Amino acid sequence: MKAIPHQWRAYFACQAELDQRGDSTSTTWGVEAGLNHLLDQVAEPTNAARVIAAGARRSRYAQALLAKFVTFDSYRIDGVAAMEARSSLRKINEGLPAAMVGMLRNAAFGEDPDSMAAKLGISVPAFQTRLSRARAAARKLAA
Repeated sequence: MKAIPHQWRAYFACQAELDQRGDSTSTTWGVEAGLNHLLDQVAEPTNAARVIAAGARRSRYAQALLAKFVTFDSYRIDGVAAMEARSSLRKINEGLPAAMVGMLRNAAFGEDPDSMAAKLGISVPAFQTRLSRARAAARKLAA
């Protein structure tokens, strides 16, 4: 059997290191850059460590620029969860009276319970009871 060339041994070592990592850090991106250079035969196997370090530095620099100049929203949208939420909201809108849905919506947007009770012409404890019942009905519909 023929011996594995030195370049492929270096590639295998980098690939094994990458397989052991479960995260995506600047070092991971550096190892990816080293693998690409080894495949393109731009880097010699002896220089793979230098290429990996340079790739990691470039990745850290890019992340620093993104953090400095680009603002991302603090949340990520999960497509499946968004579809489920829309479906649940549709069921609630169709299954509950409009007054109950309006009460839930106003409470969700932070309207003061005292002012909502005054609009309905009832006491605050009576309003809280109605709101509690509306929430329970909405939970049943959304389940």
